[in-house]
Amino acid sequence: MAKRGKRKTPHAVRARRRQKGLVERMKRLMHFQLIIPLLRSKHAPEYTARGVALGFAIGITPTAGLQLILCGLIWVVSRKLFKRDFNVLLAMAWTWNSNTFTIPPIYFLCYLTGQIMLGHWSDAIGYHMFAMKFAPIFDLDLSWDSVGDVISFLFTDVFLVMMLGCIPWFALSYWACYRWTMRFMERYHLARDERAAARRAERRPAPPSTHASTRG
Repeated sequence: MAKRGKRKTPHAVRARRRQKGLVERMKRLMHFQLIIPLLRSKHAPEYTARGVALGFAIGITPTAGLQLILCGLIWVVSRKLFKRDFNVLLAMAWTWNSNTFTIPPIYFLCYLTGQIMLGHWSDAIGYHMFAMKFAPIFDLDLSWDSVGDVISFLFTDVFLVMMLGCIPWFALSYWACYRWTMRFMERYHLARDERAAARRAERRPAPPSTHASTRG
């Protein structure tokens, strides 16, 4: 006789449904806040790709809380000095990869990379030790009274090493995201143009017949 599978308890079923519901909500949120603005962009693919790539790359830097400001500053400098524009709103939106869940592993990766770049192999601590070393910044009360403590942390060895370590990841993320966005936008524009051409062809009246009617 075939063995019956283990029956799931109501609690397990509810937990699975909640997890599935959370994943679906995250997918919808990413679709409406990240993909839909891409599809609505009326600019050239390069304009859109620069904004998306910059925002995503800034999101993997240890600058949480300053990323939107950085996007704005880079946008102004890029337009005024280098005459290269990009979609700053898309750049701000695509810093989504920096959030409560991803900040700890991103910061640890940047710190570990920075230690390796400095040749401090013996100081490449584990994740648990890094979390303990980094924890005090999360215990600060983010008010005007703690501004001095936050600024002091920005000049600690931990932060400076993270900033050094984020440089290669910033460059790699920008390059990969730029190429992906360019391919995505080019394919979307091509498909959109083909659909428009097909609609125009359907509305175009059929040419008159060239064959003269004959009488029997």
